[in-house]
Amino acid sequence: QMKRQPYYAEAKSVPMSLTDKQIQEVQPVQFETTNLSLPVPKEVYKRFGITDTATVNHGKIDFTMKHTLQFGQVTAIRVQDIMAQDIIFSNKWQVPVYFAVTCSPDSKIGLDDYLWFNGLAWRLEPKKITSRDEGGINPDIVEANLFREPEGFSKTPQYGYKFRRIADPDVYFDENTTRLMINYRSAFIRFALYHANLSQNKEKALASLDRMEALIPRAKIPMGWELASDIASFYNRLGRTDKYNELIAEIEPECLRALDRGEYNVNSAYSPFRVLLELYDNRKEYQKAIDLLKRLQTIIPNDPGIQQRIVMYEAQLNPKKPDTTGKK
Repeated sequence: QMKRQPYYAEAKSVPMSLTDKQIQEVQPVQFETTNLSLPVPKEVYKRFGITDTATVNHGKIDFTMKHTLQFGQVTAIRVQDIMAQDIIFSNKWQVPVYFAVTCSPDSKIGLDDYLWFNGLAWRLEPKKITSRDEGGINPDIVEANLFREPEGFSKTPQYGYKFRRIADPDVYFDENTTRLMINYRSAFIRFALYHANLSQNKEKALASLDRMEALIPRAKIPMGWELASDIASFYNRLGRTDKYNELIAEIEPECLRALDRGEYNVNSAYSPFRVLLELYDNRKEYQKAIDLLKRLQTIIPNDPGIQQRIVMYEAQLNPKKPDTTGKK
């Protein structure tokens, strides 16, 4: 269907090198990890606004395509991997190629270093993402999508998502739709991280977090204490203690209930113990921290680090008074 000419004149068919018969018969094939190169003509670099001489002169993007199936010692790739590779190489940069954020990590055939984040999709670009790019976010496009909500509908491409009545308590969302909201929240959070870490624009970072809550309120679309704890820490880092206190008032009882259910996850970044300890440390509630650590000791009795932290908090509760008598 994608290969055939669409019914409406404005659309283009998707370039593929395979015949219809080959597509019908395509099956997983044996495959080993392979280094691939996709040619990039100079006019394509110009179209993407890439002027770095070394990049342009390289004339290609290099990536490693790994197997996605294994049967004993035999490795292979799936039908979708074969088709994605064929489309990308047949396309030759004629039309934009996007991967939805809902794609599994192993669906991108190794192109991750060239997939730039636009909000709900990654766009393939002939420019490699570096550690300075905050996960390859395109800040202008993401900002337009999250903060611009165009009126009506357009037959030409434009940026701007429509957050229609998500916050309305009278509108019902089923479980699947509710789950998908994490993708919108992720876009807001990534945009906030970009401005907190890279552009150093605290106001834009806060505006992103605030708009996320206004459009997708957690009272309507629950986010879970794990994500809420990340956002609380983010607000605290940005100096919004009011938002931090508002969130942790909800997070603390949720974490305590998780512990009561035996959901310890002691080796996870989202262990209720870790989240609560950070919370108590920030609020200087040292007795609560000690009680929590003693509870953790019953689960991990031979960890010397736990006792060391207990001693540290006890010292905070009972600081030694300076000796003013002159006696040794």
